[in-house]
Amino acid sequence: MNETGDSPNNGAPPLPEASFTPTTVNDAAEAMLDDLELSDLSKRTYRYGLIALVRYLHANAGDDDAADAVAPFLLSGLSEETLAGFSRWLREAYRDPTSRPATTATGADDELPPPTRTARTYMVAARRLMNWLDLRGLLPADVTYERMVRRIDAGR
Repeated sequence: MNETGDSPNNGAPPLPEASFTPTTVNDAAEAMLDDLELSDLSKRTYRYGLIALVRYLHANAGDDDAADAVAPFLLSGLSEETLAGFSRWLREAYRDPTSRPATTATGADDELPPPTRTARTYMVAARRLMNWLDLRGLLPADVTYERMVRRIDAGR
């Protein structure tokens, strides 16, 4: 409104705000959390999982300092292996000390124990983010959410 009480664009509807297009996983995670209709507690839990995702992405790229700082990670650095790699990393990073490795159909022990509740929750957050990015066309051109999920299933 201006000093006379009129809208600054002479009665026309307000102009839409410029749309924000995230370029980093960090910014995309916050934008997704803003879009979700979840309780504050659920959003906080998802945020922890998405921070773990950013840490994994940097650690996987060999940049431990950036992982420790939870530095911005460019969306262009995502690949179809992102979710499968994150799933393995979570199973290692969030091990249940009372759990034993799973036994395969051949009787051999799997190298990693089953995921903990925390690991499963963090994986849900990461999957939701990748789906959110895919629906908005923000994943790299050669990456789709469907193929990311199939790679997780192929590793089981």
